[in-house]
Amino acid sequence: MAQTNDVKITIAIFGMGRMGKIHFQNALINAQIVVKYIVEAIPEVAEKVTKMYQLEDKIQVVSLDDADIVYKDKCVDAVMVITPAFTHHDIIEKALKAGKAVFSEKPLAPTLAAVEALYELADSANKPLFCAFNRRWDPQLRSIHNSIKGGDIGNIRMVKSCSRDPPGLSSMEYHRTSGGIFLDMVIHDIDMVCWLAGETPTTLTCTAHAHDDSFKEIGDYDTVAIMMNFPSGCTGLIDTSRCCNYGYDQRVEIHGPGGMLQSENLRETALHTWTGEGMRVGQIPFLAPIRYKEAYKLELDHFVNVVLGKETSEVTSKCTINAIKIALACDESAKTNQPVTLQY
Repeated sequence: MAQTNDVKITIAIFGMGRMGKIHFQNALINAQIVVKYIVEAIPEVAEKVTKMYQLEDKIQVVSLDDADIVYKDKCVDAVMVITPAFTHHDIIEKALKAGKAVFSEKPLAPTLAAVEALYELADSANKPLFCAFNRRWDPQLRSIHNSIKGGDIGNIRMVKSCSRDPPGLSSMEYHRTSGGIFLDMVIHDIDMVCWLAGETPTTLTCTAHAHDDSFKEIGDYDTVAIMMNFPSGCTGLIDTSRCCNYGYDQRVEIHGPGGMLQSENLRETALHTWTGEGMRVGQIPFLAPIRYKEAYKLELDHFVNVVLGKETSEVTSKCTINAIKIALACDESAKTNQPVTLQY
């Protein structure tokens, strides 16, 4: 592995959109990372970012069409893929074939078979392929996970996840190529619920509807409810919406015989104001990068340690493939209005 020293990796970041900028900022503050390239379909966007950070002489901006420069550079240990969903598969495949570790936002590829093939390629290349299920590194959810593992409330009986996005965060053009609400959005809740439950569901039932005609026109949904049945008898409930006018609503509740664990919304301030008219509290965030700011940073720290051989990846191929299978089962149940039995 080519490294600046024994504790650093050299990376290339593909994509400098909203999420690309978040990951770029986290890479800059990670003492184990050297950013050598930014690969961007619109190079001027990346050049503006490097200029903002006064890094024009240290980071090379490359157009997506010229990405072979990155794949051929033996100094590059890993790539981060934060480009539009339909480009992920090609970039990941080329990076793995070039012997690079890969950090990618979901989806890794447009089909389950293609994702499985990418993991086979990663295994043959002996390189990590990391799907960025960032919520596993949220401090609140990590605390809940540790409490469950520690037996604080006994064997859990119910896992509830509420995940609602404000409307208009992404364009309809994005939604047309995103893979649909289950693979684009709900899959994060699926992974989180299975991670907290410590198992995968045997059956599930899903109800979904498009209240917004824009989603109906592209054959997608904006509101989803899922009930999962786990082998232990635990029940998982997921409540998801793309039309939350009061903010980015993220709540989790775990119930067991010994009590309950809750993760509430973070707020812009912890101040509670009491007056004769009642109580006022701070607004909840409207964007995922604000709510999960620490999670994005910590998942990147984990990925670097995986590449350096200091840690074993918490998001395995099995985790990712199972999450996709469950997401596809949700879509099937929503379309047929019938329960679905899962096979892994």
